[in-house]
Amino acid sequence: MPVNKNSGRRELSLALVAGCLLGFSFPPVPTGLFATVAFVPFFLLLEGVQGHGAAFRRSYATFFIFNVITLYWTGGFTHGKDPYLMAAGASLLLAHPLFFYMPVAGWMFIRKRFGDLYSLCLFPFLWVSFEYLHSLTEISFPWLTLGNTQTYDLASIQIATVTGVFGISFWLLWLNVAGILALYLLPGAYGASILRNPVQGGADSIRIAVVQPNIDPFEKWQQRSDLQLQVLERLTSEVAAKRVDMIVWPETAVPFYVLDPGNHPAFEILRREIDSLGVPLLTGIPDIRYYGEGEPAPRSSKVLQDGRRYDNYNSSMLLQPGDPEIQKYAKMILVPFAERVPFSEALSFLNAMQWNFGLGGWGWVARKRCST
Repeated sequence: MPVNKNSGRRELSLALVAGCLLGFSFPPVPTGLFATVAFVPFFLLLEGVQGHGAAFRRSYATFFIFNVITLYWTGGFTHGKDPYLMAAGASLLLAHPLFFYMPVAGWMFIRKRFGDLYSLCLFPFLWVSFEYLHSLTEISFPWLTLGNTQTYDLASIQIATVTGVFGISFWLLWLNVAGILALYLLPGAYGASILRNPVQGGADSIRIAVVQPNIDPFEKWQQRSDLQLQVLERLTSEVAAKRVDMIVWPETAVPFYVLDPGNHPAFEILRREIDSLGVPLLTGIPDIRYYGEGEPAPRSSKVLQDGRRYDNYNSSMLLQPGDPEIQKYAKMILVPFAERVPFSEALSFLNAMQWNFGLGGWGWVARKRCST
């Protein structure tokens, strides 16, 4: 049977439009409004499709475009400095779109047996269920939850205090399915009323300063760490003078194990700086844990030259002026492959895929880690 070229162009166009609308609805692009209609061309793309083969091909094309737009950064392609990271990023871009066919397959199953209208009404339930399940286990990937597209719409996302981010996703999907204007206006009206009266129960507003230095993330691990800390401390001193209540540094802002006993002098300099400024600091840090002799260590842990086993974590710490306590929190949801090889605890041979400091080999914990 000859191929209908016009039909092929239509399919490609719809997949491209749907993928781009989904991709460009996510931050940092402030066009979250695209998410309210992104699935409309996707529904048209699968209109009349009965077989799972055709549905899978069209879905994969759509979600591959979506993933390329939103996740291209995971492979460091713009820098081109780490071929292993680029290989892992390419693997993620090729494999991750496969997951998105799961709710589509359920939708196709229901549509075939109960018709278009019934299946469309159930689509938001199927998709949000998929998002929730996709946020669990070591291969969780909650970054592309649809509700995250509304970051810039502060009024509408106030309903997250009641429904969580999945409630935002559910609302957006119903906008796609039903297209009812009231569904779009009601959350905004509710959020506007909340924002008009933000202080409740006697709580005070706080001023938070975010310090973001212009340091190449691929070079910061090779450059002198003391010079990088000087940049952070200089910027911190500038914003602390503006009567802020907390200062936030980026993820792994301190490019060494600042809490390791061997780096105690550097930590004391940082602590004295915070005490002097009188402002709490929340910063990302790499953290390390050594396993003592005879202490059980995970199979995914690493080995030093002296034979000691250890794990390092993508963590954060909170320092408060005059308070000796160090509050730490190790990141629990790690980017698959880019930050940790999934299931490397059970399948230890996968640890051979780890490379470079902080890429692919971060330790994984299921709860907050605190110490004094």
